[in-house]
This record gives sequence, C-alpha cells and structure tokens, in this order.
Amino acid sequence: MKKLPALFFIFVIFWSCQNTKPKKKIEIDHSKTQPIFIKLGLYPSFNQPGEILINFNEKYILFYNASPYSYEELWRSEYNQNIPEKQNNLYFENHYTIVPYHSKLSDDQINPIIQKINSLSEKDYQFDPNFMMLDGMCYYFQILFSDHTFREINPLNYPNKNQFELSKMIIDLVEENSLNEANDQVLNTFKDYQKGLEKRYNEE
Repeated sequence: MKKLPALFFIFVIFWSCQNTKPKKKIEIDHSKTQPIFIKLGLYPSFNQPGEILINFNEKYILFYNASPYSYEELWRSEYNQNIPEKQNNLYFENHYTIVPYHSKLSDDQINPIIQKINSLSEKDYQFDPNFMMLDGMCYYFQILFSDHTFREINPLNYPNKNQFELSKMIIDLVEENSLNEANDQVLNTFKDYQKGLEKRYNEE
C-alpha cells in the first residue's frame, strides 16, 4: 500500500510533462532584410538612465550607464563638502549606478525580439511632435537593418503598445542575463516606471 502514493506521484509528474506544450521555436529568414542591431535608451525623470545594445549578428547584449547621474538626496544638506566623497562611495558600493556588462545570447533569446521588430508598422516609427512630455521614463530606440536602413523610434515617455512590448522584451532579456545586484535594482526601477503602461495595455 505504501507504494501507491509514490506511484501516483510519479504518474502526476509524467502526466504533467506529457501535457506541457513545447515552446514554439522561432525561425528567422536571413535571406530577407532583418534587424542586425538595436539600441534602447531608457531615461527616467528622477533615476539613473541606462542604455541597452543588442547585436543580432554577433549575438551579444550590452548594458551600461547612459550618463552620470547625481541623486537629489545627496544634495539636500546645504554646503556639504563631503558630497563628492559620498557619491564616489555610493558608486563603488554599486548602490546608485549600472555596472556595465556584456553577455552572449542564443538564437532562442534574440529571435523573438527580431520577430517583434519585424512586426512593427510604419505608424510605430512615427513621431508625434504635438506630444506633451511629462515626468516618467523616456524611451528611445535606434535600429539598424541588414540593408543599411537606419530607423529611430522616439515615443518620449508614452510608447504605444508595440513599442512598449518591444522595450519590455529587451529589459526582460537584460534581467535574465544580469548577475549583479546593483543592475537588478536599476532594472526594477525601470520596471516600476512601466507598471502604469503595462496595466493599461494588459486591460485592452
């Protein structure tokens, strides 16, 4: 009788494995024009900005500081002569900065992003000069294609659904490859800025 629970447990595991659908493999037709490079700039109003580069041909990703950033809380104490030292210490403690890194990627990691870029419409590349910029996180995409076409997407801090989904895929890929706590903190900040848009687009 004691064998029955064990046999039942094995059956459940076997049944679960049999009913797990394999992830569909995405194939890219390289005989056609394809994106070979993308840069995503993420510029929060009140936090460390960052940039992400993906080289689809060489299959690697880079994540680094877009520019130096001074946090307001370090300047609240008037005429504090120790501020430069504080900033230096925070930098080396990796609390308020991105630690630049490089990581190799697989086809399974890059092909979904290539597919998403190829699904963008001409409207997704258009810039609305009448858009009012508010506090939030500004997005800026630059994409190079194999036919030497260079495209930009500048939705400021209000990307449409396709632009948002592309940015989220790229941020998630950085998070998947990140092995640094400081970078995880910065990525979480980016994702916090995205929550409002994510909720809106998930409800559509």
